[in-house]
Amino acid sequence: TPPASPSAGASESAGPAPTSWPFGVPSAVIALGAMDNELPKAGADLIAAAEAEDFAKMRGASDGLVHLIDGNLPNTRTLQTYEFTTKLGTDLEAALLAVRAGAAGIRDGIDAADAEAIVAGSRRLSEGLAAYGDLRFPLSELIPEAMRQRKALVK
Repeated sequence: TPPASPSAGASESAGPAPTSWPFGVPSAVIALGAMDNELPKAGADLIAAAEAEDFAKMRGASDGLVHLIDGNLPNTRTLQTYEFTTKLGTDLEAALLAVRAGAAGIRDGIDAADAEAIVAGSRRLSEGLAAYGDLRFPLSELIPEAMRQRKALVK
């Protein structure tokens, strides 16, 4: 876990000064936390469309997932710049790239009317989501400190 400041009740003169994260890292953590709230919704939309065999909605949900991931990949790379979040950033990037590849495979398979590509995309998406699932807790642990640090920057 990245170093944080002393507890809220501690005197600022007691102990070392709070460790500030590098610029951009708190915002990247918060943005990834927001994405974490959107990812299950996008997955549910895709599942509902697949169960209804509505290829237009499946395509739209897959494309939306691609865009959600594209918008957040820079945040994973920002985490990689800080020694205490490098591994998490690297692991998140790999998982999200797998999710993106799966969603793009589904979308592109629908466009090509290629059932095998849709199945392969679904498999890749499932693998990516499983890898991402293992990272949700470590990410969520960083959010309170990221919010505290961002608030301190605004003051």
